[in-house]
Amino acid sequence: MEKAARPFRDGNPTAQRWGWIGALVCTIAWVAIMLAMGHTMLEALTNPLTVMEAIVTVWLWVVSMKVRSAAAE
Repeated sequence: MEKAARPFRDGNPTAQRWGWIGALVCTIAWVAIMLAMGHTMLEALTNPLTVMEAIVTVWLWVVSMKVRSAAAE
């Protein structure tokens, strides 16, 4: 039986594009949330109260990478 094509490994630009778009959206969303809450980026990186926000950001990155990985298969 022949293996199915793997779009990401085969250089499918659509799969790659959606993966990077997802990662970029997560980053922009995190920065927007930090700024909307009145944090400077230095505060956001050093203030322990932003730990939950960081956890949500990491979760969004993981989801984005899973979507990217799924698109690759």
